[in-house]
Formats: sequence, C-alpha cells, structure tokens
Amino acid sequence: GTPDFFTLADRGLLPKETRNYVPQLLAAAAIGRDPGRFGFEVPPLPAPAFDSVLVDRPIRLASAERALGLGQLTLAQLNPQLLRGSTPPGGSWLRLPTGLGLGIGARLDALPPASAGPAGGLRGDRMGALVRVRRGDTVTDLAARHGVSEARLRRLNALPTWYRLRPGQALRLPAA
Repeated sequence: GTPDFFTLADRGLLPKETRNYVPQLLAAAAIGRDPGRFGFEVPPLPAPAFDSVLVDRPIRLASAERALGLGQLTLAQLNPQLLRGSTPPGGSWLRLPTGLGLGIGARLDALPPASAGPAGGLRGDRMGALVRVRRGDTVTDLAARHGVSEARLRRLNALPTWYRLRPGQALRLPAA
C-alpha cells in the first residue's frame, strides 16, 4: 500500500537484489546531479572529435564518403546509429570528421537520394534475409558461408572493421 521504496524494502517485500541495487542507483543519480557536493571533480568534456551537418533527405553513407574523399566505413564509424547505411527520411544529423571545410552541405546536396527498393533496402544494395550470429562467427565466416563479399556484408550492416560480432546478433544479407 505504499509507493515508497524504503518502506517496501524494510518490510521485506522486495527481492534482495532490488534492495541492494536501488540505493546504489539513487546514490549514483545524486552524485551525478551535484558531484562537487560529494567530493568529485569532473573535468570539462573535450570538444567533440567530429563536426555535424543536418541532412534533410536520405543519402547513402558510401556515396557521401566518395563525394567527400573519405575512407570506406568512416561515416559508419562516426554514425553507429545509422544501421542501414543511409540517413533516414525526414532528416537527421550526420557526423563528419572535423576540418572538412566549407561547402560540405553543397557536396552532400549534390548526391542522389537513397531510395528504398522493394525489399526495403537501398537501391543497388537491397536487403535480403536476416541471419543470426552464432558463437565464434566472424564477418569473414558469415560472408563465405552465404556467398557474399565481406566488404558488401560490412557495408550493408554498417559494420566497421574493428567491430566484433555478438552471438544472437542479427545481420542482414544482401538480396539475391
């Protein structure tokens, strides 16, 4: 009959894990709100290691990399939230390496729009079936098993070369 955590904990109505975990979470939140009060010094955050530009339509990351003279998968590494290899319809922020100079927006505006194909993927790299990563699988293993190049599998799933697959993770194969 009470919403108060400490009353519930004192009455033994909560599991031991919850009784131990919630106070730690509350303490962390209190410290986060005012670290100085608890003796913590928080250094200022460094400036971001990227610039951002607002993109108002879908563009393929691979096309943007070529237009901007960037290495393959550079934009995928800076934009891990873009899972399909393109910016979403309706606009989004695109992270770019710092120091690309002026005129970036014009170069991106000159790119052809990424359009959805029948399978919901991008034209030229339509998406096919999903596969589940098994323990010990690598991108190289999956590419060989399904008859697709490793580069194409990485591009379609926006996987940087340093990325490690996790068992149970779903990867999209290119459409046949």
